[in-house]
Amino acid sequence: MDALIELLSETLLWESVSCYVEETVKVSNILKDIVYIDHDVFKEIENAEILSSDEFIIDALTKENSKYYVAFQMPIILVFSNAQEQVLRVTTNVIGSCYVDDENHYDWNQYDFESMNRLELLSHKDLVQNIQCSYQDIECDDLRVI
Repeated sequence: MDALIELLSETLLWESVSCYVEETVKVSNILKDIVYIDHDVFKEIENAEILSSDEFIIDALTKENSKYYVAFQMPIILVFSNAQEQVLRVTTNVIGSCYVDDENHYDWNQYDFESMNRLELLSHKDLVQNIQCSYQDIECDDLRVI
């Protein structure tokens, strides 16, 4: 169990959560309490991209019926862009959880996740279920004034 989750945390979980963050994070939600950023800039934002993520940390692992519940944290640098340029750089810690099937309900050995690139890993992101994320320790830089 621990070896499987450790492997997945370095491959599939990391990429699946990264993709989830990029697809779902809303600049107005994550930065709503940051008073030193002009919130009018939020209207310009078109996408988010994780610029850097150094580690995927498993905080808790429990078995619930046929699934593993994985609680994690992932420090990231996230960049929000408009159509022309990067606008905001956010440093934060993603705190979250997800589920994956246990070894009795999914044959994890059928894939070599360690040798897969990001696109290949993301083709299997449906194996990571019910991702939930929140953001802590948020700092933001307006890249237009740096």
